[in-house]
Parts: sequence; structure tokens; C-alpha cells
Amino acid sequence: LMFSRFAAVIFDEAHLLKNPKSQRAQAAAMVSPGTALRLVLTGTPVQNRLSESHSLLTLATGPRTWGHHLTFRI
Repeated sequence: LMFSRFAAVIFDEAHLLKNPKSQRAQAAAMVSPGTALRLVLTGTPVQNRLSESHSLLTLATGPRTWGHHLTFRI
């Protein structure tokens, strides 16, 4: 999947991807580069932690859009 190009990628149950260090989140990040449309869907509320929101926003919009997760909190 890493070497395929997709027009869109849909990440369902995205709350499972909120930890960017997990193997699942790293695999999702490797599939999505170069994809114009990325949808991040979840029915589970994200906790009140900005780092969790940062990882999902970064997955949806691409790396370096929201800056480093430590500066995102400020």
C-alpha cells in the first residue's frame, strides 16, 4: 500500500490513531503522503488533550501543517 497512489484515504475509527508513536498510526502516515483528500472519522470523542487533537489533525492535513506538537499546545 505504501507504493500506491490514492485519490482519497479514509481513516475510520481514527481514535485508534491518536498516538503518533503507535505502529498503527505510523502505518497510516506512510499510506497517506501524496494523497490530496484525507478523511479522519471517529465516533469516539477525543479526550481534552491537545496532543491527541494534534496527531489527528496532522494525519488529516499532512505533516508540518500544525507545527511541532509541543508548540501546538501554546
